[in-house]
Amino acid sequence: MDWSLFSTGSYRTVPNDEAPDRRATLDRFVELTGGQAVAITGGEWRRDPQDSEEDWLVGVCYQIFSRLSLITSKAIGGKKYWHFVIRKLLGWLLAPLIWIRFAMGATPELPYYRWHTEDSPDIDAVRGKARKMRGIPTAKALKFFSGLPLLGKFMEQRVADQVRLILEDDPETVIDFELPAELAFVSLSFLPPIKQWTARRMAESLERIIRECPKGSRFAFHLCWGDLNHKPFVPKPLQSNKSKVTLVTEILLLSAWTEGWTLFAVHDPLCDGTHYASSKEEDYADYDDLPPFPAGTIFVLGLLKAGTSVSTTMHIAQFMAEKLRRKGVTQFCLAPPCGDARTPENGVAAHWQTGCQAIALLNAD
Repeated sequence: MDWSLFSTGSYRTVPNDEAPDRRATLDRFVELTGGQAVAITGGEWRRDPQDSEEDWLVGVCYQIFSRLSLITSKAIGGKKYWHFVIRKLLGWLLAPLIWIRFAMGATPELPYYRWHTEDSPDIDAVRGKARKMRGIPTAKALKFFSGLPLLGKFMEQRVADQVRLILEDDPETVIDFELPAELAFVSLSFLPPIKQWTARRMAESLERIIRECPKGSRFAFHLCWGDLNHKPFVPKPLQSNKSKVTLVTEILLLSAWTEGWTLFAVHDPLCDGTHYASSKEEDYADYDDLPPFPAGTIFVLGLLKAGTSVSTTMHIAQFMAEKLRRKGVTQFCLAPPCGDARTPENGVAAHWQTGCQAIALLNAD
């Protein structure tokens, strides 16, 4: 089995309230990981959606949600999970107004291709043998309307158009779908049949986007418990391996993987911004229910967190690798559960140092 490091959705290594220099932060990431990352993902680089004229749809929703969220935040330093339910309801309530804007010709444009063109030169300059990934936070477009078939299909097409432009520019780029909102919705679907139905709907939506891309394109899926001020979107009592396994299962069962498209990686958060990964093997029994993985898929264990020792990291990595090896996985990576932009600088340095030490020992076994 081969072990490497894997970058997450962003890799800024300065405090969040400072505007970073893109190239400097990329150089810092390469330095911290010793050049051992198998992939480097583009980041959003401090763009606020309400500032973007072409992204007016996200801007409208952002303004409403940010003001509404005042009643759900500030108490403990992070927003509460149920603001996802509020967003879902607002998606329905806003539908008539948004369709009127569509009818008037105000077609929303998503910024994914622009992000790709802006940071690709810097990523190419430092990535070495690592693959370049483009983070696609699909929830920006889809989470508001996932219960509305017509609006959902329209926004799927907008995402697909952006992804296709990226792959036309650079067919070797890995498209990394970031799924914190999707995982939250699955987690909040408490009954198993509803949980499975929700996961299937979301996976089918992603497959329609994938099939708009050329065959041979590579895709990764970054499951995430989300982060707001280093607090998870979904509180610990509602986080479950069952929810992750349900969503990953539906992704693995997509027929696209047998018809020419490639599943590059699945990134699984074993911890979050507040809690550490469990070191008890019995807590991961749900992973026995996963179906086989397509050949060559990388499984990314998102367990790097400042304060977790190298020995604990190795212990979890070893029993998880043994479990997943029975599902056909032969390539593994260590990573934080979320992007470095969500972590203080001292935490970033600490978790990548742990990762470097752990993979050196794991590869030596």
